[in-house]
Amino acid sequence: MSELYAIIDNIIENRRDETHINAPWVANEAMKIVDPDRLSVPCVYAGCVEHAKQYAMSRLRKKFEATDDDNVQFELFTELQWRYPIRPVKGVERSYVLRENMTDDDVDYNEERFLLASESLGKHARALRAWWNGRRKSA
Repeated sequence: MSELYAIIDNIIENRRDETHINAPWVANEAMKIVDPDRLSVPCVYAGCVEHAKQYAMSRLRKKFEATDDDNVQFELFTELQWRYPIRPVKGVERSYVLRENMTDDDVDYNEERFLLASESLGKHARALRAWWNGRRKSA
């Protein structure tokens, strides 16, 4: 599996010029390398594509979205990213767009995400401080 993971990581890194990138596309590109002649039994091939898609999805999220997943809680981006997620559409795979190709909606969506995350972190910080102050008063 580590070879497949390396291939997926390389595809994500080396395709910086793609306007949009999503997990199914990355998985299919990886499978072109892993099994270019599609010699695998169809159900095995489909399983590999699905696994590659899941891994690609986790890598894209970790690389381009600040989340609590994978122990990256509170890890904030220190500079502008080269890709950002687009607004989710029900029934459509998550997609990431190059910063230079973002639309007004893409910027609005990401600004909203960051401001909501900031507000949520602030509320959590204040709640923690209130809990601590209450504990100190009762001690």
